Amino acid sequence: MPRFVTGGRSVTTVPSATIPLGSLYGAAARQLTIVEIGIFNTTVTAVCVGLCRITTTGTRGAATTIGKFDIADLQTPTGLGYLTHSVGPTLTGLPFQATLGAAAGAGIVWTFGGAGLKVPAVADNAIGIYIPTGTGQHCDFYFVWDE
Repeated sequence: MPRFVTGGRSVTTVPSATIPLGSLYGAAARQLTIVEIGIFNTTVTAVCVGLCRITTTGTRGAATTIGKFDIADLQTPTGLGYLTHSVGPTLTGLPFQATLGAAAGAGIVWTFGGAGLKVPAVADNAIGIYIPTGTGQHCDFYFVWDE
């Protein structure tokens, strides 16, 4: 099963409880299995971050670059990463939430052993990172997944 990674820094629109700071969308072609998500503060102000399921597109930000763990793998990824949305999609919070410390580089890495965190093989479905409570700010992030 090929493994891919994408990430970036949220830009332009400040993320919030309705505006994801980054997202990984699946496609109808195949299910994505997320194995790791990392989120890191870019300022000296603490911020609460969380994960959410997304079921519409809203207005996504710029696409992120996707890298392969195995450069010799011939499979083309179907997952698509995006920077901060400018118009919020439909989202539902997941029970993953953490406060990033008040220091640039403070962060969290969530790992999903066993079966992983699934993005179904349905267009417009995604996992996003959002600000479940408090004031939003820009963060660095990455997603690692298998297809």
